[in-house]
Amino acid sequence: MVSLGPPERFGNNVPEWTTGRRGIGGEPYPTPKWTDSLTPVFERLTDEHFILLQVDYFINKPVDLYKIEFLTSFLCSREVAKIDLTLDLTRYSHKVYATHRDFQVIVSDQHAEYRSSLQAAIWKRDYFLRLLRPNRSPWDFERMGKDELKNDGKIILGLRQHNRGPVSYANLYARGKVNRDEMSRIEEGVQHEMFKLGLIRRDWNGWI
Repeated sequence: MVSLGPPERFGNNVPEWTTGRRGIGGEPYPTPKWTDSLTPVFERLTDEHFILLQVDYFINKPVDLYKIEFLTSFLCSREVAKIDLTLDLTRYSHKVYATHRDFQVIVSDQHAEYRSSLQAAIWKRDYFLRLLRPNRSPWDFERMGKDELKNDGKIILGLRQHNRGPVSYANLYARGKVNRDEMSRIEEGVQHEMFKLGLIRRDWNGWI
């Protein structure tokens, strides 16, 4: 476990769910220096690849370890820089890369949008570091990075199948608010436990 340091160093010094948060009066999203906090960690990381999961991704189904293991076999290619572990890649321009059993491995087109997506994925460390430019929030990382990764010649893979990707989760936190629709994807008993533990509170001002 590596601490990123005190939140005020990265522009996240206002407590979450404070009245008036989230864009009112031009307020930037929390952690406007998100990239600054991560850069030292990934510069020291010795692993060539890693899996990135955001804190608001609540895994709601068993992780398909077989499919993850199968996908990692493609990492032997130097050109494979990222592997999507969700169905996010299917939303943008792509082609079939390979077929295996009941699913297809797909490859992102070079001109596709959001090759920089922060949905759950395996990243090549050097590829991720390219986007960790100073003074970027997670939203800036994706928004600016989507143009920076177009036509770069690197391969981004994922799966196309009917049900779900290897990692299924509820993306509870969207644009600064807790999403009720996503909450419904979590078992009722687990939801109750989350409220009981204070992980989610009904009095938060960020519900949609």
